[in-house]
Amino acid sequence: YKRQAEDYHQKYYLRGRKGLAQALLGEKVTDEQIRESTLTARVNGWLTGFSKPADIAKEVDAFGLDEKARKALQKALGKRSPVLCK
Repeated sequence: YKRQAEDYHQKYYLRGRKGLAQALLGEKVTDEQIRESTLTARVNGWLTGFSKPADIAKEVDAFGLDEKARKALQKALGKRSPVLCK
């Protein structure tokens, strides 16, 4: 039971935005993918307010996100978002 609770709470802010997880990892994203991905760990941190927009932009470039993922991320980050779409 403890492991299930820990898994559920990992990437909590990202899990509340299923469309974002799908844009980042694919339409059939699994709990394991969300839990194990470095990208989802970073995005979850950004959603909670960690990192400056310029730092987020650099990391997004390093992850090589496609346009769909960039748009979904920019929408989810709202006012804290750097310009991610070209």
